[in-house]
Amino acid sequence: MKRFFMFCFLIAAFFMQQSLLAQTFTLTHDSVQREYVVHVPKSYDGSVSVPLIVALHDWGDTPTSIESISGLSIKSDSSGFIVVYPKGIASVPSFDSNDGWNEDTTGLDDVGFISDMLDSLFKSYKIDTARVYVTGFSNGGGMCYRIAQALSNRIAAIAPVAPVPDYNFSNLFPSKPVPIIQLFSKNDPWYNSQYFYDLNLTPLNYCIYINGCKTKPDTILIQPNIIGEKWESQGNQAEIISYTPFSAGHTWMTTKDGISATDTIWNFFKTHTITSSSPFAAIARIDSPANGDIFQGPANIQINADVAVVTGSVSKVEFYQNEVKIGEDNSAPYKFTWASVDSGDYKITIKVLDGLGNLMNPIPVVAIHVLPPNVAHKKIAYSSSFQIDLIGSGYSYPAQNAFDGKMRTPWSSLDFDPQWLCIDLGSSISIKGVTLYWETAYGQAYKIQVSADLIDWKDVYSTTTGDGGKDSISFEPISARFVRMYGIQRGTAWGYSIWEFQIDTVQTTGIKETNTGVIPKQFALHQNYPNPFNPVTTIQYEIPKANHVIFKVFDVLGCEVATLVNEQKPAGTYIIQFDGSNLASGVYFYRLQSGSYINTKKLVLLK
Repeated sequence: MKRFFMFCFLIAAFFMQQSLLAQTFTLTHDSVQREYVVHVPKSYDGSVSVPLIVALHDWGDTPTSIESISGLSIKSDSSGFIVVYPKGIASVPSFDSNDGWNEDTTGLDDVGFISDMLDSLFKSYKIDTARVYVTGFSNGGGMCYRIAQALSNRIAAIAPVAPVPDYNFSNLFPSKPVPIIQLFSKNDPWYNSQYFYDLNLTPLNYCIYINGCKTKPDTILIQPNIIGEKWESQGNQAEIISYTPFSAGHTWMTTKDGISATDTIWNFFKTHTITSSSPFAAIARIDSPANGDIFQGPANIQINADVAVVTGSVSKVEFYQNEVKIGEDNSAPYKFTWASVDSGDYKITIKVLDGLGNLMNPIPVVAIHVLPPNVAHKKIAYSSSFQIDLIGSGYSYPAQNAFDGKMRTPWSSLDFDPQWLCIDLGSSISIKGVTLYWETAYGQAYKIQVSADLIDWKDVYSTTTGDGGKDSISFEPISARFVRMYGIQRGTAWGYSIWEFQIDTVQTTGIKETNTGVIPKQFALHQNYPNPFNPVTTIQYEIPKANHVIFKVFDVLGCEVATLVNEQKPAGTYIIQFDGSNLASGVYFYRLQSGSYINTKKLVLLK
């Protein structure tokens, strides 16, 4: 019996010791009471300054959950750092009890809370303020990036694990670069998520530019189930490291996943202090276009830059697309118009240079899409179902969203099979393919089907191995009025969700172009004849000097339906016979562009 009571006493003493090591504190920030849990290592006696790790839990979780999955308190005891677990807050307090880090949704100042918490901890414990680090899982991992940008003068390094950002990170700019190590599994549903999946402009990629790292990484680890990459810093010690397990899923990685997130993060943190990197001489922001903006090509895109000088003076601002210089401006307000941009995915950056040509700023980057013409743009769409967020935002995700030309408004179905999304092109058109821009919830098994009457459907494509992202699908040209994606098996537990559904048509071209040999005195574009026409009409244009000529046809929505000319031409008078056999009856516009000369006229096809 004595042994039994002694055993109970020891167990009680053990848990009492643990409770003394981890304590819950509260503080009031912006009139809201917030909580955080502090774990102090057993070796701490206040005689020497120790590092601090801030660990952020996932949406819907608690400080206890991140403490449990990370094992940071155990690591704290063996390595001598203090760890604090702040508590998030409900994203929609009146409806939703899931706590997380959602400043853009709640309007609450999570960054300010973290900053006040640090002040309080510095007063209560002997902490080395040059060795303050932040890590987090999922929603907490995404919050790491916000803290690194907003509190860069207080944070030595960050370590996001499976990050899911819940804010537009490209709106924030650090006062100095912050070293980063990220762990993110390739098969994590959020890896190719709704946040910039297609352009690969994740928060990590954004920070590669901001930190001034080399844009091509060095491979530092290759194993059957994991790869490690490092983007070297260029003079400021703010390197970026990424470990990508292939099959860990959405989790805090352990050795069974090929890497211990906790050990790897602490080993990275130990090598960095807040004094490792230098502050910037200027802070620059791309005001427009915004990250994720979408354009219909060919597009004229004005880039506006906002520059705040910290020290020194600005000589000029250079504008780049995909690391190729496209222009510059040497006086504020700094701007540049990038003309006649064809379809593609682009990263736009700016560099602020002083009189000696030295880079002054962290390099901001925005990713934009310039889409090819979509004949389905804003046409009538149908779906088997769509979601409405009754608990949170109240947003709905109907079929029309997939054809509105915006990458921020998806169609989302309910979460059961089968599901379908259909577009009515208005009349039969010759099509040759589709492009699907999937959100996180993608189709693993699905078909592309076409129909003339919504009754008889023909399969033109099918797959059972869909993996999300961007699916560019080609098939033999076929005439159809209705096109649909028919989902058979979902790739996630959610429904099907598509940002944009692009229809690729068979391009109609001029069947004949003739240069009459007459050299005109000025540019001219003549009215087509006959007009209305069916199906062939004649168009004459004149260029007085050799120049690059772009001659295209557009529908009434501004979508390109045909490219007649796109090449260098000698001076002359040209006659084109345009065949509209593959187009639906309606009003169209043809546009001639040669140098600074641009002219547009209307033509009518009546079948």
